[in-house]
Amino acid sequence: MRLLNMLSIFIGSGIGYIYYLNFPCQNQCSITSNPFASMIFGGLFGGLLFQIFSTIKKYKEGN
Repeated sequence: MRLLNMLSIFIGSGIGYIYYLNFPCQNQCSITSNPFASMIFGGLFGGLLFQIFSTIKKYKEGN
């Protein structure tokens, strides 16, 4: 389970970096102005999505 969580964070970080490359900052935007910020937000989002879906799966299996 931890491996899948780490993998989802890694994939989210990669998607955040791709987002940084494809949608450059035009004005003072906090996420796309820095690649590290994009990667951190992407990793957090990926980890949160994984946690939500794994919790839903556990809930459905329990009932």
